[in-house]
Amino acid sequence: MIRDFVQGFTAYFSAIGDIGKYKLWKYVIMSGLVSLSIGTLIVKGCLSLSYRLADWLVGFYKWDFGKSIIDTASDYIVAALLISIALLLFKYVVMVVVSPFMSLISEAIESKDNQEYAKQGFTLSGAISDIIRGLRIATRNLSRELFFTLVIIIIGLFPLTTIVAPVLLFSVQAYYAGFGNMDYLLERHYRVAGSARFVRDNRWLAIGNGVAFLLLLMIPVVGMFMAPTLGTIAATKTGMRRLS
Repeated sequence: MIRDFVQGFTAYFSAIGDIGKYKLWKYVIMSGLVSLSIGTLIVKGCLSLSYRLADWLVGFYKWDFGKSIIDTASDYIVAALLISIALLLFKYVVMVVVSPFMSLISEAIESKDNQEYAKQGFTLSGAISDIIRGLRIATRNLSRELFFTLVIIIIGLFPLTTIVAPVLLFSVQAYYAGFGNMDYLLERHYRVAGSARFVRDNRWLAIGNGVAFLLLLMIPVVGMFMAPTLGTIAATKTGMRRLS
């Protein structure tokens, strides 16, 4: 468990060097610009919504006593909620939109490290297939992640579980982020059900990958630009060892 988590997490450090090793810079730049644009739009939308939502919540408090405290608390609560929503949206929207680039990155690595694999290269039909599969995976994982998130939030309402709830929420987000990154490799070997089974059997590897992915996203600009690429490279390298 711990070994798998560490492998999934630390693979990001070698992934930086792999960009040059596998000559992936053109894919990094293209996918990075797309993901940065999407992330910027999502963040701007969430920030704009947060002010309106906070004002709306404060409107329910009709007393003057403690109003400043309520104002501050509502700002923090709404911000935390919308940050979670922003991360959720970013993960799934980017996973679908940049899937053709991520598939090419993953394939380039596998074709060079695995002599038995014959590289397919870019085709329009392949790109469309990648997007369709990305939509299927995103729909499947989003529904499950929302379900588990709701369950954890309900559990977190009880005093004894309040401290544990944020850790569980972050772990769920990390698992499905790692799932998305690993599927760029698995799509060439399994159908959706097979990919889900593989990730479930290697869940701590996926969580380690996802934790690093989410932490990287917290770095302004650079995180959104690099996270999808580094996540894909890291997941491909560690996933290939489990496939062999």
